[in-house]
Amino acid sequence: MVDCSGGRRVAKLQSTKLLQSVRRGDVSRLETILSRGVTQLVNLLHPIYANSPLIVAAVEGNAAVVDLLLSRGADPDLNDTEGRTAVMHAASYGHVDCVTKLIEAGASVIHEDHDARGNVSCYLSSAVAAEQSYFSSPIDFSFSLKKNSRSGKTNSNNFRFRFSF
Repeated sequence: MVDCSGGRRVAKLQSTKLLQSVRRGDVSRLETILSRGVTQLVNLLHPIYANSPLIVAAVEGNAAVVDLLLSRGADPDLNDTEGRTAVMHAASYGHVDCVTKLIEAGASVIHEDHDARGNVSCYLSSAVAAEQSYFSSPIDFSFSLKKNSRSGKTNSNNFRFRFSF
């Protein structure tokens, strides 16, 4: 994590450019900034809101930017000042494609925010409930996580959510 509050002028300037590019979805500019930027710039936290570039991309619902940031080493479990992670933000806005990418990258689905409002499934169900007038049939959302243990055995966890209105 890069902390930009300690007078690091270069990091602050690069982080501003990075966050602007994330908000705009400018993948080519992001590539340039990340290849020339401060080490671990991808995991910076905004000095006031503690939003990481990955959280901003998740809020925007830009799966291509989420994918790029993850490929450059973004930590999917960094959280903002309220304890919300990128996957929680993506879920709260109903950005299922971003949720899927983040979970596949290892984001925690059981992490709870500081307000104890819930974990990813609570955020996703709230977002879907808020948009229920747009859905005429049930929505199924499922994913599988497969990880290799130290013994070489593959462990698989399956998650499934169904929202009906």
